[in-house]
Amino acid sequence: MNVLTWLQTVLKRLSLFQRFMIVGFITLVVGMYSIGWWIGERIADGVVHQTAATAALYVDSFIAPQVQELGQAATLASESLASLSALLRDTVFGQNIVAFKIWSTEGQVLHNSIDPSSVGTRFAIDAPLAQALRGEVAGEISNLAAAENVAERKIASELLEVYAPIRLRGSSKIIAVAEFYQQTHSLITEIAASKLQSWRMVGAIALAMYALLLAFVRTASNVIERQKTALSNQVISLGALLNRNNELSRRVQAAAASASTNNERLLRRVSAELHDGPVQNLGFALLQLDRAIAAYESHPAITDSSVSDGGKYNWGADLGRIQLSIQQAMQEMRTVAAGLGLPQLNELTLSKSLSHVIRAHARRTGSKVA
Repeated sequence: MNVLTWLQTVLKRLSLFQRFMIVGFITLVVGMYSIGWWIGERIADGVVHQTAATAALYVDSFIAPQVQELGQAATLASESLASLSALLRDTVFGQNIVAFKIWSTEGQVLHNSIDPSSVGTRFAIDAPLAQALRGEVAGEISNLAAAENVAERKIASELLEVYAPIRLRGSSKIIAVAEFYQQTHSLITEIAASKLQSWRMVGAIALAMYALLLAFVRTASNVIERQKTALSNQVISLGALLNRNNELSRRVQAAAASASTNNERLLRRVSAELHDGPVQNLGFALLQLDRAIAAYESHPAITDSSVSDGGKYNWGADLGRIQLSIQQAMQEMRTVAAGLGLPQLNELTLSKSLSHVIRAHARRTGSKVA
């Protein structure tokens, strides 16, 4: 099981509020760290740029007037170099500077306050120097890993490096670039203090938002849990009703099957009673009628008072049998018809119901019931 699957399993066991509390706290920490880091970087950039802008003002005020000859010459005269050295040594500006360089527009070192031997050396123009040559002030905390920072690496492991363009007086033409190196202790302290303040502000706002969200989600979670419980109870009730409906449906089907079986039995019984009773009597009556009709056609002069003696036909006996058979058939059909009707048992007591059944049986069969 990987970490993601394990995390999903754990989260499923928790309530909505607990899941939000955990995920929200993780999101809060990550978001607060990201925002704090971004703000801290912006603060550091702002402090560096502000320091670089201040250095650029010093360049315009103190350095630019000393190097105006670069507008016509490619190098600085010894008097200008001496003035620059005195400037760094005798002014408040110089007290904050660890090292100072003057670059030509071609990337050649024209002045180096701590390594005069590098004067005249040409280096590749890096990004900050190129930015200054375009007329912009560039500043960064450098780890002094570049080839031109051999002397600076002996002073510190990192320094604030600022490049400021030097323009020809009265024009926008850039004639050189001044590079300053400053210690980073006070700068880092200022940046750390600003970052700490921003972290406190971000943390306070994030915690307040987190608390408000927890309160809101707690209320919403309670409502959802109550609704979930109510829905579960409704599902259980619906399940019970469904089972009850299924049971009633099975009972209805069983009753329908039983009714069908009873109807089939009733039809067989009626069929048997009709066949064994009225049909037999009617068949016998038809036979007697056929016999009487045949005798009448053979002996039309025979009367009802004639007696079947010595070959003479007795009309009275056959007609009596025919009448009796038809009467019996009618009686049995009435009995069958009466048996098909349901008695009004709801209005009868138990003894009356039994008496009714006994009378019907005796009437149908001609037997006596004790």
